[in-house]
Amino acid sequence: MMRLFRTSIVFRSTFVLLTIIVLIGALFAAFSYFTALNHEHKHGRERMIDLLSTVENTTSIACFVLDLTLASEVSGGLIRNKDVRSVKIIAGTKVLAYSERKKISGNAVIKMPGERAATIERDVFSPFNAKEKVCRIVLEPDQAFLQNEAISSAQRV
Repeated sequence: MMRLFRTSIVFRSTFVLLTIIVLIGALFAAFSYFTALNHEHKHGRERMIDLLSTVENTTSIACFVLDLTLASEVSGGLIRNKDVRSVKIIAGTKVLAYSERKKISGNAVIKMPGERAATIERDVFSPFNAKEKVCRIVLEPDQAFLQNEAISSAQRV
């Protein structure tokens, strides 16, 4: 076999060509995987922001009238989403509602380079005066769930 490799130009050329093709394929696969992983992380963050937008009006009313029951319903509804780890609704110094999903042990979270803080915060304004801040809602994504979803999606590429 080694003698064939040393003496046959066809064999050597084929070997070099196949090696180059495999390397290019591996580089393309790695690039595609990491591009898809990054895209899924961004998509997960956008879903969290959309969730906050969905409940913003109801949260505004709950905070304006300081209704603990309505605030608890909002946080309970958000926590039903698998990609939400915790929700806190804060009016001034008072916590109107707090819901948290129990963390499942054994899930490692890999942070992407340049990834920002995990929590997403949004100021909520009065339903009657768009300039009057009535509370703040803090949403913490379930990083392990989002990571698993991103990896699963990236592996399909």
